[in-house]
Amino acid sequence: MADMTSTRSTAAVTRSGQASAIGEKAVCTLAASAEAAPKFRSFVRAAGTRWNLPGEAEDALMVIASELATNSYLHSGSADVWLMLRNGPEFIEIEVADQGSWKRSGCGSRSRFATHGRGLGIIDAYAASVSIQRGLAGTRTVARVTK
Repeated sequence: MADMTSTRSTAAVTRSGQASAIGEKAVCTLAASAEAAPKFRSFVRAAGTRWNLPGEAEDALMVIASELATNSYLHSGSADVWLMLRNGPEFIEIEVADQGSWKRSGCGSRSRFATHGRGLGIIDAYAASVSIQRGLAGTRTVARVTK
């Protein structure tokens, strides 16, 4: 069962005069399964629509959420995967965490024709910054996408 919540903070007015929920967060916890990636994409799209994000930023966040959910499912062994979005003034921050023990599968390829092992490279291409923390408590990835 999905646990999806949202917290509200202050609203600001953008240059176009539309309200933007700066400081707002949206959180979703799902079972780490093949269904997590499309559910996270839907969750991100709903938050992007609610926060009036630019289309390019929303698309980038959807790709990042999908890649990280898939990595968690394929590589961590975690039962659950957790996603949080933070709406900042210049960036949207996406954080994905699990409680598994992530292991590199060895399928990463530098070939542009590879069909597996390109997820972290894709995330790097979409994000302004990425940090990955692996430890006994699981894996936590934070990426920032420019608005």
